[in-house]
Amino acid sequence: FFFNSAGDRTRETIEALSAIGAPHTASIVGRAAAKFPGGLPPEDRFARQRLLLDRVSPDSDAFSEEDAAFLEHREDLEALVSKYAG
Repeated sequence: FFFNSAGDRTRETIEALSAIGAPHTASIVGRAAAKFPGGLPPEDRFARQRLLLDRVSPDSDAFSEEDAAFLEHREDLEALVSKYAG
């Protein structure tokens, strides 16, 4: 998420997840984002990638708690988006 273009809109992603009724997933993304300096990753993808490459090795478990939480308790995001879109 953070390494690709999806991470460009981390703040908006957290807000959107909350808006559709996915507080658990919003919390997971928020906790992961909070690990960046300033509490959010840079919006610029290349700056974010440099930061990740400089501070997080590919085999790091920096986001392992968030990964596990996401896989353990998945909200049905597709259904929530459909319901939200009405």
